[in-house]
Amino acid sequence: MSRDIYWGKSECGNGWLHRYEILEQHHDYVMEVCEICHEPAYFKLINGKSDNFDYLDHHLRQALFKAHPQYYREWKYNFYD
Repeated sequence: MSRDIYWGKSECGNGWLHRYEILEQHHDYVMEVCEICHEPAYFKLINGKSDNFDYLDHHLRQALFKAHPQYYREWKYNFYD
């Protein structure tokens, strides 16, 4: 899978963005898995916090605003359709 410079590590496949769910949480890391492709993502915690840049690079779906062209597809349609 190619990594788009705009979507970074958030690109999942077939035009979707990753939809992560927390699977494990420990004192030094959090493991999340995409509900679409089941790709795991690990986020190292330092003093209870993750690297914001890396975290956002994986979670751009959560930062989409309503006027963004991708917003309606990500939040209104089901990827199973």
